[in-house]
This record gives sequence, structure tokens and C-alpha cells, in this order.
Amino acid sequence: MLANIEARFFSGKTAINLGLCRLFFFSHVSLFLLFYAKKWSLFLDFPDVFYRPSGLFAAFDLIAIGRSSFEIIFYVTLVFNVFSAVGLFGRISFVISFFGFLVINCLPQFFNALVGLNTPILFILLIFCFSRASDAISLDNILLKRKNNRQSDAVYGWPIHYARFLYILFMFLAGLYKLKNSGSDWFLTSNLHHQMLCAPLANGDTAQMAGLGEALNFYFSGLPWLLMPVAAVVFFAEIFTPLVFIGRKMKWIILSILLTMQILSIFLLFVNPFLSFGMYIFWVDWDYVIAKMKSLKTVNPL
Repeated sequence: MLANIEARFFSGKTAINLGLCRLFFFSHVSLFLLFYAKKWSLFLDFPDVFYRPSGLFAAFDLIAIGRSSFEIIFYVTLVFNVFSAVGLFGRISFVISFFGFLVINCLPQFFNALVGLNTPILFILLIFCFSRASDAISLDNILLKRKNNRQSDAVYGWPIHYARFLYILFMFLAGLYKLKNSGSDWFLTSNLHHQMLCAPLANGDTAQMAGLGEALNFYFSGLPWLLMPVAAVVFFAEIFTPLVFIGRKMKWIILSILLTMQILSIFLLFVNPFLSFGMYIFWVDWDYVIAKMKSLKTVNPL
């Protein structure tokens, strides 16, 4: 097991592998900003009575920047996320993307509208600020006429490994939160059934996006006996997320369960985990995918 942990966290990756992670991850964040986060500017129209920041958020005053300033920050962040995706301006784009997303992500928090699913994404954006993710598959390489580094090196591996670690920590803490607050009642009672019944009212705006979800929610709400084992599978998959270190099969079993859970939550609970889907990008071995694609193109003579 120790050997597996060492391989997961200290093995080298190629610059192309990290470059593809960068391309897909920042493209994913850009889509989130464009289609979901832009509507957060509506918080600026809320009456002051709803403005209740707490903790560290009380030290800032985003409302003072106004709608026009916020929209400038939003579009600058979007543009530099696109620049980060295509590998233009390297770390400059990564840093601006991080701070811009931080400001945008903070806005709902000032009104007690928690968006905890975005927290791991912020840390991944911060990781990119210290990485060499633009060394391959980037416009910087084309403009500076640099060749892609095809050697495996730990300098390209550590951002991927720590993005995976954040995913494991995030899912494990989600399971631990359920254990702390509900214990075994989370899956031994009709807890999930009640959540599904309340979902159309609690998450109405998302319910409007998921027309199919309304039918599925109505259907599965009538099967409470089925929801208890489903809740148990989800609970134990989150609690035992660190077992991905045991081996490849266990890794893909747990990841498949968690990904399926998040997809179903869109249609059954009307939540929106779209941004967290970007964390699965780092679990794909892109070097292996490229090698497989090349082998498929090779025609074996008869």
C-alpha cells in the first residue's frame, strides 16, 4: 500500500499530460463562469438587509465595488481562464484566474448562499499558479517556438497528484460530515427520501433546468425501499474514498460510484455539481490515452 501511495503522489508525469489537464480543466471552469456564475451578479441587487457576511468574509466589502466593477472582474476572469486553457501568458494567466475566481466565488457567501462545492476548485487554481502547466500544448510554446517536453518528471506530476488528493479529501470530508451530523441514520432511515421530496422546493431554479429530473424525482420518491441501499452505497463510497490507493480496480470502482452519484443528484435532488466534475479530469492518464489512440491508428499487416 505504501508503494501505491508513493506512486500516486511522487511519480513523474509528462508535460503533455499536465498540459491536457490544464486545457480541459480551465475550459471546464470557463464554461462554468459563462453559464452559471454570471448570474451571481444578481446578488448585487439584493437589499442591504440580506447582506450578512461572517468570519473572514466580514473583512471584505464586495458590495462597494458595484455591478459595473463586478462585471469587469467577471469578464477579465473569464478571458484569462480561456488564456490559461490555451496556455497563453503562463503563470500570469493562472494568477489572474485564481484571484478573479476567488472574488466571484466569494460574492454568494456574503449572503449566506454557500457554494462549498467550489472550494476544491479554488485550491486547484492556486496549485496551477505554482506549476509549469504551460510547458506543453500551449500557445506560449507556439509563439516562443519551444518544443513540448516529452520526458516524465516530478515537476509535472505534483500538480496532478495534489489535485487528486484534494478530490479524495473533499469526498472523505463529505462522508465524515454525514457521519458526524446524522450517523447511520443517513442511510438507515428515510433521510434521502425526504431530501428528494423537498428538492423541487429547495432547489427550484435547478429543477427548471432538469425537466427529466422532475419525472425521475417523482418516480424514485415512490420507491423509498430502494433509496436506503443507494444512500448506503454513497455514504460508504465517500467514507472509504482513501481506498483508491489500494489498487487500480478499487480506484475506478469508487470513482465510478461517486461520479454516478453526482450525476444522479442533478436529476433527483436538483443540485448543480457541474464545477466539481472538473476534478475528474486529473484522474485520467492522458499519456495512456494518447498511446492507445496511436496504437489504434497503427494498421497491423496481415
